[in-house]
Amino acid sequence: MKQAVQYQEAAQAIDQAVEALLGLRAGLVKQLDDQRLLALCFTQNEVDIGRIAVLADLFNEEGEILALEQRPEESAQAYTRALRFSVEAALSDMPHLSREQAEVIETIARLAPVENLSVEGRLAYLDYCEGLLGKDPRLLAAAGVDRNEVENKKAWLEEHLRSYLDPPPGKEGNPR
Repeated sequence: MKQAVQYQEAAQAIDQAVEALLGLRAGLVKQLDDQRLLALCFTQNEVDIGRIAVLADLFNEEGEILALEQRPEESAQAYTRALRFSVEAALSDMPHLSREQAEVIETIARLAPVENLSVEGRLAYLDYCEGLLGKDPRLLAAAGVDRNEVENKKAWLEEHLRSYLDPPPGKEGNPR
């Protein structure tokens, strides 16, 4: 019983943090799709990477609490959101990706299957994989990132996003 109360208090603390961060009730935030949440992370027409990173951390914490409460579907959904927002934060400054950032994303990716991501999330994750493959192998190894696994994820994403990646006949450019 005591443990249940602790989880409830932790969940309330996360909800309060989300409300303070975005200025919306946590219940409403949970109903918004990722694209709308990302739109809320803009200030004066510029993306607020700090806000995105904090949101990713909050979703990750929520996923942990829900997993401990034996609520796997809700936990997977929270982890999926954590993955999406962690990737968005990393993409904002991919040339300076730290070992810690890559490590966090790798950990979340083990808990949130890429298949659960929206199309936009998959496109962002594909960009992230491409960025990772351009990194120093020592950084990847230090973060626990298996280069072959990244290549396999990238291939899977390219296959499943083919219709979004290949321009229609007669059209040029890439929708990403």
